Amino acid sequence: MLHFTPTIVSFRSIATLAFPDPKAKNHASPAVNGRRLPPSFFRLLQPPPLLRSQAARTHSYRSPFRFSSFRPSAFPTLAQGCFTCVSPRLPKSVYCYMEIAKGYKTSDYQSLDLTDPQSKDWNLAIQILQYRIELRYLEPIRLLIEHEKFLPARDQNFGFSITAIMCLLIETLYCFRNGIIDNSGRGNAKKAFVEFLTTTSSFDSIFTKKTASIFCDHFRNGILHQAETKANSRIRAIGPAVREINNSISINRTTIFQLLEKEFNQYLAELSDPSNTLLRQHFKTKMDHVCSPKI
Repeated sequence: MLHFTPTIVSFRSIATLAFPDPKAKNHASPAVNGRRLPPSFFRLLQPPPLLRSQAARTHSYRSPFRFSSFRPSAFPTLAQGCFTCVSPRLPKSVYCYMEIAKGYKTSDYQSLDLTDPQSKDWNLAIQILQYRIELRYLEPIRLLIEHEKFLPARDQNFGFSITAIMCLLIETLYCFRNGIIDNSGRGNAKKAFVEFLTTTSSFDSIFTKKTASIFCDHFRNGILHQAETKANSRIRAIGPAVREINNSISINRTTIFQLLEKEFNQYLAELSDPSNTLLRQHFKTKMDHVCSPKI
């Protein structure tokens, strides 16, 4: 990496463009689609059309960068899969524009008044969450299922990836429902999965505490920590939603996804009811953290 100043701005989130002044919107807003951007700032490559920023789409620019707007002293660099912008004139406060959902920046959420349960801003806050979950979790799973739905069950091979995303979503929804900022820590994941799968209306009739615990250990922990499912647990494209086999289980990934999608829609409906004050407070606690500065 090339740095011409000891001050470096780094991000851990999705590929993001940061600029050292409040006029960043005049250059570009965060790059979208969650893909890594090529080092096209040297004019060696043209940025892919699919990676146009929000500002680029709005103003019909052909790339996420307006090269004429860059000062010679400002050089974007690639770090941790994200773009940063450094400058000798970089102030202490750095203006970072990050999309938390398609078409919405952190500032869009932070400008909402969610202290009043009757505030119309709650509708937008819920829409932001819906866009965030739809495009980061639900839509990728739908595409994977759609891609191989006409294949024989034995040739459908995306169950591993589908289940991995579903495990991420289960923990995400659990954290939003309960206002949990960070669910890391020994035993927290198991608690989250068992509680979610045995108490939510979409799953409480098909999971027991035992099978929910196995689901967490054999699928969530197995995929995350060992890149495999544990013991004799299997991911299927056919059959019942959950079937216990000795001390293992088999799941129908498509049925589980349909139930998970149903549960998310149920959560949105509950969140839309102003009388659910505790549920809304938990949502606000989690989303406030999501939109808090990560620098």
